[in-house]
Amino acid sequence: MAIVNSLSLSNRRRDLLANNRNGFTFAANIVILVFALLFFHFEKDSIKQFRYLCFIALGLGSFTSLFYMFTINEPRLSKKALELDAAYKGISLDEAGQPLNTQE
Repeated sequence: MAIVNSLSLSNRRRDLLANNRNGFTFAANIVILVFALLFFHFEKDSIKQFRYLCFIALGLGSFTSLFYMFTINEPRLSKKALELDAAYKGISLDEAGQPLNTQE
C-alpha cells in the first residue's frame, strides 16, 4: 500500500485506502504504547520489558499478517487486464490468456 495511486483509478477509493492505512498504523502504535506503559509500570527489569514488547509486537504482527493472507481473497484479473499487462510487458498470450513460452 505504499503506492496507493497505482491500486485504483478512483479518487474515492484511493482516499479510503490511504485513510485505512493511516488509521491502522495509528491503532498499531497506540496498542504498542499501551502495552509499553503497562510493562514500564508493572515490570521493573528493563530487559524483560523489551522482551515482552517484542513478543507482543511480533505475535500481533504475525497474527494480523496470517489473518490477512488467509481471509482476504484478491479478485482475479479479467482477460482484458491480462492482455493489457502482457502488452505492457511485451509478452504474447495464447487463447486462454496464458503467456506463450518465448524462451529461445
